[in-house]
Amino acid sequence: GDIIVARQVYGKHEVEFQSQFSLVILGNHKHVIYEYVSTVCGRRMCLIPFAANFTASTD
Repeated sequence: GDIIVARQVYGKHEVEFQSQFSLVILGNHKHVIYEYVSTVCGRRMCLIPFAANFTASTD
């Protein structure tokens, strides 16, 4: 886990803590990272392709 630096919304003091989980996002389309979002988010995301096709049985 990475060390994360955070502070309260209008706080002046920063705190450091270690991440304790991994966020998993499932979707049908690739997530878009907008410019106003920190590039740190984009660097930490890992796209895992799922190249399977499921079709109905023709029995």
